[in-house]
Amino acid sequence: DEVRSCECREARLRRGRNRGVASVIPRKFQGVSFDRPPVSTEIAPMVVQFVRTWVEDMEANLEAGRGLWLMGDTGTGKTTLAMLVSKLALEDNRSVAIYSLPKLLARIRRTYDSEPGGDSYLSFFERLTSVDLLHIDDLGAEKRSDWVLEQLYALVNERYEAQRSMLV
Repeated sequence: DEVRSCECREARLRRGRNRGVASVIPRKFQGVSFDRPPVSTEIAPMVVQFVRTWVEDMEANLEAGRGLWLMGDTGTGKTTLAMLVSKLALEDNRSVAIYSLPKLLARIRRTYDSEPGGDSYLSFFERLTSVDLLHIDDLGAEKRSDWVLEQLYALVNERYEAQRSMLV
């Protein structure tokens, strides 16, 4: 009973860290699986195996702050694999924030206009840096500026120092 109580408390804490951040797998990717196309048929097997190995040791990877960086040409399955990792993390009751970088930057900008007592930049930033896994898609699709680089640096550096995992 004591173990179950501790596990429930831990799950509540993780859900609390998800409040106010996007943590829903988009409809297109809800059925994604290692055993179904396109993962099983269209993505390079070596890449799929690397991601599968990371997922098999997800708990240790997340606890150690190890993440994944997927890169390649358009249409190679990066987003699909990333959504699969996030889906499995959510199924494992881990807290996950999922954003394309352009949407994340727009969301950060909106915090500047928040009403007193609303969602401030600091509270949103703290939620982004405290989730178990921060999933950022489409890095490179944003318009580059000093402000964008500053936001990325602050986020990546805070997660690095806190040993929190990122999936890019």
